[in-house]
Amino acid sequence: MQTETKVVGLILAGGQSSRMQGHDKSTLLLHGQSMMAHVVERLLPQVAAVWVSAQSPIFASV
Repeated sequence: MQTETKVVGLILAGGQSSRMQGHDKSTLLLHGQSMMAHVVERLLPQVAAVWVSAQSPIFASV
């Protein structure tokens, strides 16, 4: 019997943004999409689920 291993992706997005003049880098837009959306989009095809560790409550539903 072979068991399937499920991998969870974890995005660490809880920095202080000190080099970004206080702006949350994960919310900055790149080609009309937030940086977080780009990371999630790239990670999702490779994992069973994506978890985000962030200080900002805006990512509570990701």
